[in-house]
Amino acid sequence: MAVDNDCVDFKPQVLVYQLTTHVTLEKLIKTPMAKAIAKPSPEKAPVKKAAVKAKTSAPATSNIEKVAEEVLIKLKTLNLEPQLQADIEWCLGSYRHDKNPAGLYEMAEKAFGLFKNEQSKKTKGITSKLVGEVEKVLKGR
Repeated sequence: MAVDNDCVDFKPQVLVYQLTTHVTLEKLIKTPMAKAIAKPSPEKAPVKKAAVKAKTSAPATSNIEKVAEEVLIKLKTLNLEPQLQADIEWCLGSYRHDKNPAGLYEMAEKAFGLFKNEQSKKTKGITSKLVGEVEKVLKGR
């Protein structure tokens, strides 16, 4: 092995290695691997079926809670009426504590009027579906 300008010449050792060991393609193929490759099983995984939900009508009080939460989210995203937002948050907390929806209905009426006004101005984000949901909850009280 000759060292020349920090370079190493490995050619003589490679030749000795090539002459002393005789490796054929058959030996390479037949040698066992350290780990066997896991073959995928031909069976298919069982298909999970979705649970069928029974249709039950939810009580009107939980509907007012859901609608009030949707109204609050919409008011926050559009940055409308911060005082109404605070009132709805307070009424939601009160409802969750005592299950009395009177305050939620009052706030839903205020939000309904606001949404109708904003919808007439064609404010982006106030959908007729949202206004319809609020109206439906107010009629079902």
